[in-house]
Amino acid sequence: MSGNVEKLVQETISRAYLPDTIKQPGAVVERALEIFADNLSGRGTRRFAEWIGGDMRSRLEARSDKVERSVDDMIDLLAADTGVTPSIADDLLGNMFEALWHVLDREQMDEIIAQLPAECMRAVMAAIPGEARGHF
Repeated sequence: MSGNVEKLVQETISRAYLPDTIKQPGAVVERALEIFADNLSGRGTRRFAEWIGGDMRSRLEARSDKVERSVDDMIDLLAADTGVTPSIADDLLGNMFEALWHVLDREQMDEIIAQLPAECMRAVMAAIPGEARGHF
């Protein structure tokens, strides 16, 4: 990992509750990033991949189909794909949304948020620190 992906993974892991039984927390966060990126358009996914960088860039760029998922669907998919509980998946996604705010710049966040389905947009906005919400 390198660049923003490493920062994002570390920020998310430091904020989220991940029990010691999860042997590869970075892989769980990376899967959450992939699921999240599916909500972006093809161009949006490519831009997000560029900003995230590292070894995630090619993995995200290969995901060309936009799949709008509800937040509950994202939680269920993350739990099913990684073996974490839905409660942990929910916590991890919320903390990843907050970590995005800290890792990406405001223009990048604006572009990402503008592309999200309404429910997902609300979840990301709810995770952004209170003092920063006035930006939008």
